[in-house]
Amino acid sequence: SITLDEIKYLSSIIPNKDLVLKFDMVKETFKPYAEKLGIYDYIKKIENESVKYIMTLKYEYNRPRPYQIAEFYDIKLNGTEVDSMKTPSYPSGHAIQGYLIADILSKHDSNNTEVYQKLGEDIAQSRIIAKAHYPSDKGYGKKVANVLFMGLKK
Repeated sequence: SITLDEIKYLSSIIPNKDLVLKFDMVKETFKPYAEKLGIYDYIKKIENESVKYIMTLKYEYNRPRPYQIAEFYDIKLNGTEVDSMKTPSYPSGHAIQGYLIADILSKHDSNNTEVYQKLGEDIAQSRIIAKAHYPSDKGYGKKVANVLFMGLKK
C-alpha cells in the first residue's frame, strides 16, 4: 500500500530533533520578515484563521499518524514527538501554514520570494523529518495552501 511504502520511507530518515524544533512554530519562523514588512499581525490572523480549514480536513480524512501505523506493522520510526501531533495526520497543517505564509510574504516582497519559499518548504519538510507526517500529507498541504492563497487574493 502507499501508506506502508511511506512508513518504510519515513523509517529510513535520520532523526534531527533540533531541525524539527527550529521549524515547529510556523509564524515565529516568518516573524522577522513579516515584522520588517509590517504585516506580522496579518500573518498571525491568517495562521489562526487557517486552523478551521485544517481541522475540518484533518477530521474529514481522519488519517492515523505515521507512528500509529508503524506500531501496527512493528516498524521502528524513531520520530521526534511534538505537541502538535495530537490530531489526525492528513493534511499537514504545518505544511499548509508554511506554504501559505511563504506565498503571502512573496506577494508583499517578491525580491525575497526564494527565501520565503525555502522557509515554507523547510517547515513542511521538518514534519517529515519528525515523522509526524507522511510525504502525501505534505503534498496535499501544498495544494490546500495554494487554494487558500487564491481565495485570499480575491
